[in-house]
Amino acid sequence: YISFTGSNDNDGLTANTPKKSFGTLDANGIVSLLANGGTMVVVGKAYIGGSYTLPAMSAPLTITSVYDGVDYKKAEPAENPDCAFKMASGANFTISSDVTFDDIILFQENDQNTITVPLGTTLTITDKAVLQTKPGNDYHYKIVVEMGGTAILSKAAQEVCTIENLGGTVSTYGGDAPAAPVTPASGVELKMTLGKTAYTLNGETKTMDVAPIIRNSRTMLPVRYVAEA
Repeated sequence: YISFTGSNDNDGLTANTPKKSFGTLDANGIVSLLANGGTMVVVGKAYIGGSYTLPAMSAPLTITSVYDGVDYKKAEPAENPDCAFKMASGANFTISSDVTFDDIILFQENDQNTITVPLGTTLTITDKAVLQTKPGNDYHYKIVVEMGGTAILSKAAQEVCTIENLGGTVSTYGGDAPAAPVTPASGVELKMTLGKTAYTLNGETKTMDVAPIIRNSRTMLPVRYVAEA
């Protein structure tokens, strides 16, 4: 359990004895209790005071404000909710293992905050997450999905967040699973890799003069090589 009104001297094991800060695996913040993943229950303000990298955990982490039948979410006051996940103005939160925000208020206060999703990690924002912005703001978080990262986002998150896809995978929470690949009847097999000019055509390695990329959440292929194949 975590709350900005708590104390890192608390054991963090009940809603009445929450930790105050995130900290590190070997410090006395809440992260020290979560080396093996698990559930971080936000019962007040979970506040990140500056750019912060969440240490790698051996299993996924869920961050929520609903646990054991109790809903701790408090959306008031609108300019600074009593129970929400928030960051200092302009701060960047980088995950190092899989993180899910579920049934929690994600609050954007001043300068736009960023969540960075590096290679090999997955960020999930479920459709129970409430995306709240300080009155007068017309933006929410920026989510940067680096090459090899994965973001599974609710439709609401995709609508209000700034998504910067640098070659990762962005999909919709609760959406249909991707269709299985279909082998063309002609037997032509063309394999391209994002960011690389090398490709294979029916098992033979070839080189293009431009690499496939993702731009504005769309995969862009060099059509000449597709057409020739």
